[in-house]
Amino acid sequence: MARGMTDEKYYKEIADMLRQDLGPGYENATFKPKDMAKAVDDVYVDAYGKGSGDGYNTGYNSGL
Repeated sequence: MARGMTDEKYYKEIADMLRQDLGPGYENATFKPKDMAKAVDDVYVDAYGKGSGDGYNTGYNSGL
């Protein structure tokens, strides 16, 4: 695997977005670059679950 260098500000921006999307309890969380992929997956799984539940409830409540 090739190694590259990136500016620290990009990691900070990604971590800021992860904290925002993960919500309460993550306001002061820190993320090492090696942990960011898992955190992105956690955001995806959480959003999918919420969207799926909201869609089901909307359809159920409308009688479709």
